[in-house]
Amino acid sequence: MTPSEMLTLLRYRLEDPNGDYYDATLKTLMINRAQVRVISELNKHVVPELLVVDEDVSLTSGAFTPTEAGDLTATPLNGASGGVYAVRLVDYNFTDLMSFEEYKRSVDRGVTYTTSNPKRYFLNGKCYILPDDYDVDVYYYKKPTSITLNAGVPVQTAFDYASEMVQDAVAKLAESLCWETNNDPRADVARSAAYELINSMNMSISATESNNKTDEDILDYTDDYIVPISAWEV
Repeated sequence: MTPSEMLTLLRYRLEDPNGDYYDATLKTLMINRAQVRVISELNKHVVPELLVVDEDVSLTSGAFTPTEAGDLTATPLNGASGGVYAVRLVDYNFTDLMSFEEYKRSVDRGVTYTTSNPKRYFLNGKCYILPDDYDVDVYYYKKPTSITLNAGVPVQTAFDYASEMVQDAVAKLAESLCWETNNDPRADVARSAAYELINSMNMSISATESNNKTDEDILDYTDDYIVPISAWEV
């Protein structure tokens, strides 16, 4: 589905085929907002193509600042500070996320962290790594390309991900956001339909035995590793 096709679809879903009440600018804005929301909700196994990595990041006083991610090839979702998905000790394991309160309790218990059970927590805009004497690879969700209009025509010709199910979830959520501008109760119906699709995709991945993969499997370093299922195949 191209952006032009999605705009046409929205015109009919909104019962506004001529764009008299919901113009292309508004619908484009809502499509872009919906893209970010849908990608944020999808299981990582559904859209591994939207992960981007900042490799060999050095720690300063045991931490790095996500907003200083300078070696990325794409913009992280929701900005660098909010887009961190996973952190891996270079050549070792992925870290598990914990809260600062959990970190304080671990200090009181004298817990020692090693490369086999590394952790991370966020405090004051920094991401702290335990143990803290290794470089890290930081994985971010990549922000999907926004649709822009030129004389009322979408500039982008295709979405960054090809699954019709993912795109339909975007269209349904965009429809909901449009209805909300008029406090129309149909917004709730469209939103529920969007999240039913999202939940269906997430459950289909997690329930599939061939996709019970660890983060090490999904984000494997080897060039020939093939992710077993992706947004293209859902």
